Amino acid sequence: MIVHLNGVHPRREMPDVSPFSISWTGYVFDKDSPLYVGLIHRTSGIVPDGAIRSKSKTDVTDNSSVPDTLSAGWFTDTMPQTLITNVVQYGLDVVIFSGHEKALLLDNLRRTLIPDLRKKLLFVKRIAVRCAADIRLADDYQSVADYILFDFVDEQGRSGWCNLDTDILSAYQGEVPFIIGARYDERQTVMSSLPDDARFAGITLHL
Repeated sequence: MIVHLNGVHPRREMPDVSPFSISWTGYVFDKDSPLYVGLIHRTSGIVPDGAIRSKSKTDVTDNSSVPDTLSAGWFTDTMPQTLITNVVQYGLDVVIFSGHEKALLLDNLRRTLIPDLRKKLLFVKRIAVRCAADIRLADDYQSVADYILFDFVDEQGRSGWCNLDTDILSAYQGEVPFIIGARYDERQTVMSSLPDDARFAGITLHL
């Protein structure tokens, strides 16, 4: 099962995620988020062009010390060039599209990034879910996404496992594996209520 820890920062300690083993270390690249991870100036240029690095000897932007852990980036309606720059500078393995991105954009970015800039790259389309109609939005991304992330949210847009409605999940008719979002503080509850669906691939834990 994939466990994606979303909201990690290179200069903060990784939180305890018991009883899980982290599969994807997730960085947020949305400037309006308190968890924002950006780029820094390496030269005198106007445009930032370097990844933020950990102060410790082990650089958390390099996951080689954590076997089988991939670096994931969270983007919301990000300009393609900005997204590409962050993918390259942070050596991302997974890109999560959490805004209103169209399937055509995902397809174009895949063709741009792979294999010239990244040999392998997983694309995840996040869908905020309040009702069955939202689930059906996943149909548009079946040919361009490797995973669908269903983030069940309340009226204020806050993600939470408590909002999960397994009946609504039955509206999903696609074949692409799906992930479900939850808050980090719900991680213990998650273990006792995982969806019984062959397409269920894992969870995203939001810090």
